[in-house]
Amino acid sequence: MLKAFSMLFLLSLCSQIHSRSSVTERNNLPNNSTESSDQIDKKAISSNKKRKWTKVKQRRRLFKCSEFHAEEMCREHLYRIPSILVTKDDTVMAFANKRKKNLKKNSDLIRDWNHETDAVVRISEDKGRTWSEEDITIASWNCLDIHRGPVLYNKHNDTVYSFMRYCPAKRGMFTNKAQGGANASLDLKNHAIPIEYTKNRSLSDMRLDKIYKDAKCEKGKGHGDPGSKGKYVVMGDHVSYSKDNGKTWSKPKPIHLPYPDEAYGAGVANGSHGIQLSNGRFVIQARYQLNDDTKRVLFYSDKVKGLHKGKNWKHGAIISRKGNKDDGTRGKINMSTQEFTIAEHPKNTVVANFRTGQKTGTGRVEVRIENAERVVQDPHHVAFMHAPTAHSSLIRKPDGFEEYFFSTVKSKYDDKDDSESKANSRKGLLLYKIKPKNDNSWEESDPINLTSPLRPTGYSDMGIFSDGSIAVLFESGQAKARDSEWINYQFMVYKRLKVLR
Repeated sequence: MLKAFSMLFLLSLCSQIHSRSSVTERNNLPNNSTESSDQIDKKAISSNKKRKWTKVKQRRRLFKCSEFHAEEMCREHLYRIPSILVTKDDTVMAFANKRKKNLKKNSDLIRDWNHETDAVVRISEDKGRTWSEEDITIASWNCLDIHRGPVLYNKHNDTVYSFMRYCPAKRGMFTNKAQGGANASLDLKNHAIPIEYTKNRSLSDMRLDKIYKDAKCEKGKGHGDPGSKGKYVVMGDHVSYSKDNGKTWSKPKPIHLPYPDEAYGAGVANGSHGIQLSNGRFVIQARYQLNDDTKRVLFYSDKVKGLHKGKNWKHGAIISRKGNKDDGTRGKINMSTQEFTIAEHPKNTVVANFRTGQKTGTGRVEVRIENAERVVQDPHHVAFMHAPTAHSSLIRKPDGFEEYFFSTVKSKYDDKDDSESKANSRKGLLLYKIKPKNDNSWEESDPINLTSPLRPTGYSDMGIFSDGSIAVLFESGQAKARDSEWINYQFMVYKRLKVLR
């Protein structure tokens, strides 16, 4: 009798715990009970559960320009370029660009360049159950476009570094000492800023270009008040760091990474994250142009301290477009000029995975660089990986070199229709669990659907917790239009999940 009573008590207790857990899980999801897109996502996740592929722990919208009426509200600001970091105590930091006055008038087209931008972060100390309010790590001045580069975690001193590029938010509105100083009138015909500011600026000019705090963001008037001594920022690469898990940040300072003196269009690559190799070497991504050729490059540092100082970084391998095409011939490979994610494989070797289309082959493009210094495997296509023209994420489980995860947009590139590079064509998010083979290739893997194929998605980044669960941060939007008022990047979604297969 006593045993029977004990069994009933234990069953009742377990039921209560399960019930509380379910309530907690629901409370951590966004309060959007009327939103059909979430229902569609649940069906996709449920399908994965039936196959015992994934188990979702948390799901949360972290950055939102609008729940509805996106056409109107998301003109005020819009979030892009995700990065996510998990520290050694499982604190997770989600980063984004907050673009101001982002959308063009009378159109839902996304403007990628020349808008005032803040860099923002949200922090969770319980693996994503609860989050801090949005905090501006770097606030832009008038006329300043802060374009986020990679973030990097130094576990030795528990410091997080955020790299970024400073560009003007308008055409022809900076001043340059070489052009006569702040009092000089700009020759707009010869010195107008191109659409992507850094594209045609020499490194020496970039380090002289200034934007003043009181700039008016009009052609020829961006130099501000010549009397505002010291109230300006220079263009080019900057870095900020935090020593308290993202709660406070240092003032961004210019970092003179070791580009060649003749370089132009120099800058750290977009978003994602840098890595630390097994030998302790830190690695980040960048790019520049030299002799009319775009160079994709790795910078590395063996210094544990001072990663915010340019003199501690060295120029690593240059990754060219020449590689092995599907037919075995060597020639140009279709790969991004500035967007690639990196991981370590094999030991002390960087594998760089590039955004690309399928004009020269099937699948993503990968390159391997020993110790970040010497290319040991030429650019080549990985056929089984989806290859949309969108930034993706590759990450290694920290306990060895046997398992990796790769996240990417589901839509494929079609060389007969380049609309796949447009925001409104990117839909669905895939997750691959992949294992390496002895020849430094990957075992082919079927992807897992992290969202419905109908859900608009975009760039993504990943981190891994100490228990092996994965943190995913990705750009997203409504799965169905509400009175035709939706865009691809209405918010960012955070998911923490376990891959079971």
